[in-house]
Amino acid sequence: MSGHESRELRSNKKNKEISKTKEVTTTKKAIKTKKKVKKTRKSKTEMEL
Repeated sequence: MSGHESRELRSNKKNKEISKTKEVTTTKKAIKTKKKVKKTRKSKTEMEL
């Protein structure tokens, strides 16, 4: 039992680390998309004018 538990704890730690890196990448992507959205909004307003 003890060996199995330690294996689960290790996998949980790895999963937590992976989720942290995923969150960082998603936030970076979100920032990029926000910048793109701002650019598209500017172009739309220019076309309206």
